[in-house]
Amino acid sequence: MDSIIHLNHRERTVVSWSLNPSRVIEEEERGTASLKERLEAARKCQERGYPLGFHFDPIIYDHGWEREYKETISTLFKTIDPKRVVWISLGGFRYPPKLKGIVEERFPDTRIFLGELFPGKDFKFRYLKEIRVEIYQKMVGWLQAVDPGLFIYLCMESQEVWEKVFGWAPKDHRDLNRMFERRLKAFLR
Repeated sequence: MDSIIHLNHRERTVVSWSLNPSRVIEEEERGTASLKERLEAARKCQERGYPLGFHFDPIIYDHGWEREYKETISTLFKTIDPKRVVWISLGGFRYPPKLKGIVEERFPDTRIFLGELFPGKDFKFRYLKEIRVEIYQKMVGWLQAVDPGLFIYLCMESQEVWEKVFGWAPKDHRDLNRMFERRLKAFLR
């Protein structure tokens, strides 16, 4: 982080972090920065004028997920000004079939496959659509309670899921790209 803090970014470089609750980071993201370290780095970047992005991806659905993610969002915005956040992405845990064996071999204590995951149209295993919609609706609600103007999008989700979560969906990838362009233009004025 210290290597970019003093760059002349002219507020045109977005710095992003993946976020999960502390327990998930400790159990499943071993060897990475803690939530506290990530948020401290984001705070420093914010103070230096960097626009920020955050990715709640992959969201892990297990016992206590609601309390933990709501708490993580609260901690995030006790540290960061939501007006300096360009975007927030949401994505449920998903994986291609071959990945499960590799992960279990490298990380035999992992618990991420304990939920009910089913193959989707893209052949990736995912939580049921109803579960993903529930997760995203709650996450969007908690985020918008902080700031209704946050730009929140879903990562690798169908139009049907977008419509159930937001009441609308981008027509295609180009439409989503145009949304990003409009957000960046408005944000970087």
